[in-house]
Amino acid sequence: MKTNKFIFAVLLMLLLAGCKEQIWQKPLSANVSVHVFENDKCKMYNDLLGEYTTPLLDGVDYVDATDSTTAFCVDGLCGIIDVKTGKIIIDAQYRGTWVLSEGLIAVENDSNKIGFVNIKNELVIPFMFERDIKETKLGSSFYRFKNGYCVMGNGNGKFGFIDKKGNWVIEPQYDIMSHSQLGYFIIGNGNKCGLLSPELKNIIPVKYDNIRINAKDTSFLVTNDGFMYRVSKQGVFDDTFTAERVERLWLIEELDNGETQKDYSWRYVKFEVDGLWGIYDMDLNRPILPAQYDSLRLITFDVLEIYDKDTETVSLISLYEFKEENGFYE
Repeated sequence: MKTNKFIFAVLLMLLLAGCKEQIWQKPLSANVSVHVFENDKCKMYNDLLGEYTTPLLDGVDYVDATDSTTAFCVDGLCGIIDVKTGKIIIDAQYRGTWVLSEGLIAVENDSNKIGFVNIKNELVIPFMFERDIKETKLGSSFYRFKNGYCVMGNGNGKFGFIDKKGNWVIEPQYDIMSHSQLGYFIIGNGNKCGLLSPELKNIIPVKYDNIRINAKDTSFLVTNDGFMYRVSKQGVFDDTFTAERVERLWLIEELDNGETQKDYSWRYVKFEVDGLWGIYDMDLNRPILPAQYDSLRLITFDVLEIYDKDTETVSLISLYEFKEENGFYE
């Protein structure tokens, strides 16, 4: 009896030494979290069951709440595990594994090639794609199929789309690609971006600074050179003035007695686009100064002080002279 107690005590000590103390945890799904220990090992914990569902692992990938599987690593190799049950679906045997999407899982072999297997670990798309050094610019599109298409790189920093047979549908030509929850793909080259539909049809050309998707009516807001435009889901542009915010322009004067006097312009207001400010002329009913400045304030009712954070410069603009020089009165 004493021998059994001694063996149990030794086993318990070894177990505690292997796990060490839990130092932090992070949610993985609605009822599952990952507990990380002092030795940088981790386990998956099911809150509903009140127990750990996996042995010690080197790492677990964090995925969307809707994903049923995730990648895990042991001894430098990766596999696929069920988020809810902790059951290993694909043993740790690849250099990299990604999330299950539309029945396929991206995996990386010893030659740094990307292929795709199904849930039974059967190879569906051969290992013929280079793992791209710029894959962080894929956003949430990491080797994930959406509507039958997957973003894929060519190994030289350009991205395109493949289908479920591994054929290029759109050859690699974009610097940046990511998809929204509505299935649209934002594409980009340099500092400009555009938009593709879930069927990979061009909706907005690659020439805008920023694109936002309105989930309520699936319309889009695009910005370019300090101005904002609304675009319908069919790709029709509306050039009606649009801005994130419009505010009064205040003129603050210091009086001789040390007090301040506030008044606002009846003609000009300032508008915000992408965190920068421009000027709208209510008499002309149009914007006259693009939203390209960090801050604006009136010195007189005609003279504007503008601040540019990038150049750390402050300058003055006569709004009347500016409009005259740029043909606003023609």
